[in-house]
Formats: sequence, C-alpha cells, structure tokens
Amino acid sequence: MDKKYHGRKKITILQGSQSDINFLKNIETQHGPFDIIIDDGSHYVDHQLFTFNTMFKNLSNEGIYIIEDVNTSYRKFFGGSVDLNDKNHLINIFSNYIHNVYAENILPEELKKIDNSINVSSIQFFSNDSRCSILIEKSKIKKSTSKEYYKLTREEFSKKYPDHKYNIKSNDGVREYKKKEN
Repeated sequence: MDKKYHGRKKITILQGSQSDINFLKNIETQHGPFDIIIDDGSHYVDHQLFTFNTMFKNLSNEGIYIIEDVNTSYRKFFGGSVDLNDKNHLINIFSNYIHNVYAENILPEELKKIDNSINVSSIQFFSNDSRCSILIEKSKIKKSTSKEYYKLTREEFSKKYPDHKYNIKSNDGVREYKKKEN
C-alpha cells in the first residue's frame, strides 16, 4: 500500500522491506541519526528484532524507538511463541533490557552479565485493544557509578561507615538523628 501521501515538509516516507539490510543501511546513511523511529512494518517477530538490532544504533541519544503491533509475538504464525517462558519471545527479549535502565546502579562485574547491553532510560509496554507497542527511550552511555559498599549488609555498612549519610535511617525507614553533644 502506498504511504507517500503521508509525507509532509518534515516527514519523509520510505517504503521497503524491513528485512532488507541494504534498504535499512541506505536509510541510515541518507537520513540518520534519528530522533524517532517507528516500526510499523510486517509485524513478523524476526523482522521486528532485525530492524531494532539494525536501526537502534542510529537513534540519537534521548531518541524514541517504537515497535508497534507486538501482540504478534504471541502468535506462532508471525514467528511468535505461545510459550511465555520462551527466551526468544519478543516480550521476554525486551523485558531483559530493563536492567539497562538502571545501569549506573549496577556493579561493573554484574553489568557484564547483561546479555543485551544497550543504553536506555525507559522501556514501556503498551496495550490498547489489539494495538500493542513497546517504546524504548535511548540514553547517553551509562557507566556503573556503583560503589563496592553496595555489597554490604546494613550492619556491615554501619560498622564500616559509621558517619555516612545513609546511616541516619532506622530499620523501619524512619530517619534517626544523632544528638549533638554539648
């Protein structure tokens, strides 16, 4: 179906196969980087993943990537899976990106365990009737800023860092203030 009539001054309509690497590379070189990418293509899971893996790197920092019609990931004839534990289920793949949102809080050795490391600040899953989408917001490169003391229990932390600001909370979360001695 011809979509060129949607074109406007700041909107360019390009039609081609989202499984065609040459088509996608041509889009990258002629038009990238992008502030927003909307995948409303074939709705086949392998096409959605291929396009994401090819195009996400061309999204500008703080850009938005939207995959529409992800409800097909629950339909086998679209390459989806009826097995919710399937690690190749599209929703599971994007759910596994969630830790990337909090990368700066993860210890470096734990961060290496993330199979799918991408720079994201938000991942949202939407469903409105049969229109299901995933929205991914790209972030600047996040590095772990976590500290070794993240590994300590509350008791270990209190002993090792008695004057640290985190020690003013009690076990029930209520702030405790040290009385000043006169």
